[in-house]
Amino acid sequence: MTQFTDSELQNSKLIHRSITKPPTVLIKAKGQYVYSQDGKKYLDAIGGAAVISVGHNNPEVIESIHSHMLNNITYSFNADFTIPIVENFANLLLDGYDDKIAKVYFANSGSEANENAIKLAIQYWIEMKKPTKNQFISRGMSYHGNCLGGISLSGNKARVQHMKK
Repeated sequence: MTQFTDSELQNSKLIHRSITKPPTVLIKAKGQYVYSQDGKKYLDAIGGAAVISVGHNNPEVIESIHSHMLNNITYSFNADFTIPIVENFANLLLDGYDDKIAKVYFANSGSEANENAIKLAIQYWIEMKKPTKNQFISRGMSYHGNCLGGISLSGNKARVQHMKK
């Protein structure tokens, strides 16, 4: 196993979020815990990519993924193709809501989902012949992703001040 020194991490070719200290190097995980190269144990309350936490090395998740990857198509570009698992999941999500929600869109991240929601809202008002309806309301100091639209909605002045004219 490769061990990284603070000096190596400070000179890393990878851009890290903190510029004031090197990141903690995680080397293994089990259940709800992750472990650093210096032996510390951390409760992983972040949830992976800030979406959902199913724990690490969960046998049921591993078996489900393994089975799916052995027997199915794992991805298709949704502009031209679809696959049964995606169609079935959309039906499952909307089951019982057909009178309220007609369609579902799957995004690869919250940032992408928010960017698309912004674009859809703008497009809606353009098609309703009200193109000046282009402002949004959001909670102050909130997080809506790392893309420009999400950052703009965050209310965090430090994140957007350098992008304004």
